[in-house]
Amino acid sequence: MKKRILLLLLIALMLLPGAAMAKRPSFGGSGGKDEVQEEKKEKSEAERLEYLKEEARQDTLDKLRRAYEPKPKDYDQNTVCSFGPQFRDVSPRMTDEWYMFTPIDLSEDGVQQFDLIAGNMYVVGELTVTVKAGKVQVDYAYTDPNIEIGREYFTFFPDYESITAEDLEQFKPRFGYGRNYSIEDKLGGDTDVVLFVCNTATFQRTTRGILSYYQTNPDRVEMREAMLDMIGK
Repeated sequence: MKKRILLLLLIALMLLPGAAMAKRPSFGGSGGKDEVQEEKKEKSEAERLEYLKEEARQDTLDKLRRAYEPKPKDYDQNTVCSFGPQFRDVSPRMTDEWYMFTPIDLSEDGVQQFDLIAGNMYVVGELTVTVKAGKVQVDYAYTDPNIEIGREYFTFFPDYESITAEDLEQFKPRFGYGRNYSIEDKLGGDTDVVLFVCNTATFQRTTRGILSYYQTNPDRVEMREAMLDMIGK
């Protein structure tokens, strides 16, 4: 009996280390899980950083796009005429537009210059009429290169009475800027003529070089009256 008990105790003692080892946690296995979790954490952090980088890049692109994209123009394809009286002030039935005309004497060689008025509100450039050796040339220049050129049109009328409402609606090209025209051949020899300029231009009110046009300015009024005297109005 004693031998049997001793044998059982011996067997129990032999099994104890194995049982203890079985219950002892496997550090190798736990370490593997920790590494996987760490990798997931690093991947998540990398993805978050990548997202933040892309967000910052898009924000920078948006700022650049807003800085360089064309800004809307205050005055799009605005009518531009050379300074002078308005047709509607002289002949109300001819047009409702504010269009101006410029009586001009081409009998002597020389250079004459007139302001270019846009929308009856701004001085945006200058018109030059050059007469030399029986020929006439018309040129113009805007005050700033940022003023976008639209339609380019001018014509001569032999006198004010020959102008019709249709002439102020249909801009049929007969002349071109920067070209010499024989006064005898192209204008029938007429030297007291009416110049009508009707360009279009696009610009902003903040465009450099443009000035406000005040039609009631005493100097402007005096100049218009002198022009009307030229045509007997």
